[in-house]
Amino acid sequence: MWFVFVIASIIYTVALWLISLAWLLTLLVPYLIVGGVVVYFVIRSSREQAKIEASLEHYAERHRELNRQEMAAWEAVVVDRQRDADRRTKAPQKFDKRR
Repeated sequence: MWFVFVIASIIYTVALWLISLAWLLTLLVPYLIVGGVVVYFVIRSSREQAKIEASLEHYAERHRELNRQEMAAWEAVVVDRQRDADRRTKAPQKFDKRR
């Protein structure tokens, strides 16, 4: 007869654990859902931020290359003007020396 009480107490304990677990999940599920959504958005935003940074880096590198080309073009113009100015100043000197 005592085993009936033991089995009843085991069933009662398991039922209490299951009810406690159900209440715990009922109370925690909204927080777990919100936490999961937050983690999802953080991961998604970090991926998009990485894409934007890569795009900006590509744009910046392209812009730096264009700046280098423009600077080289301006330097070539300066060198050409300097060379033309040297020719203009040296031409009369050469003409005078030939006489």
